[in-house]
Amino acid sequence: METQSRKTFYTDSDFIIEVEDYLENLLIHCEVFNWKPSVLRRGYSVFVKLEQYARDNGYARMMTVTPNPKFAKLVGGTTISTLEYENKTHEVIVWELKQAS
Repeated sequence: METQSRKTFYTDSDFIIEVEDYLENLLIHCEVFNWKPSVLRRGYSVFVKLEQYARDNGYARMMTVTPNPKFAKLVGGTTISTLEYENKTHEVIVWELKQAS
């Protein structure tokens, strides 16, 4: 599997979102350093912008793999499979993106 390098989509002292493209998919990497309600609200706002960015750039779907899928599901992600990594269950989450007609 060949991917391009990660690009930072958003970063601040509370969280970072990086993306990389793979074929027609936008792979999402997110790390949260400080969980609190205001960070969750900001994360949702950034996610809306990320989803629009993905649509505007012609991606068919966004994907992430996470051991903690709560936020991904809150913002509309769907689990398509699970996998074990370092004795932890991770969920593969996708967002199917419909292109504007």
